[in-house]
Amino acid sequence: YEYEKYIMRDKAFLRRFEKIDVSENIIEEFGEEEEGRLEIFSNSVMVNWTIKNGVRKKTKQFYKKKGSSLNIDLKISPETKSVKVGYIDEDQVKHYKTVKAKIYQNFTIQKTGYIKVFVENNSGKTVKVTGDYTK
Repeated sequence: YEYEKYIMRDKAFLRRFEKIDVSENIIEEFGEEEEGRLEIFSNSVMVNWTIKNGVRKKTKQFYKKKGSSLNIDLKISPETKSVKVGYIDEDQVKHYKTVKAKIYQNFTIQKTGYIKVFVENNSGKTVKVTGDYTK
């Protein structure tokens, strides 16, 4: 059983969607993203997220082919808190690593389709995540 709650903030026209998944006891949010300034030359997307405890923040979906790479380069603060970082495939399967402080990981996509990058925080405290991922 899922309960969905949509919130729209008027500050800077920021829209945040939350989805509470009772089976996992986690709130899902879509995080703000900033495309690389040199989009012609780069598929890099910047993230600068504050993630409360019990929240999985994720990106918009994008298409990847099986065998292609997804590079995630993030710093987590405070550095002592563990978070899950990875991607969710079309079948809602999570592919991730549990990390502290930072992650520089090249994930190989297991199945062609749409994916979302995510950071899940169950550390007991709010964390700040900054860096980028390459589509």
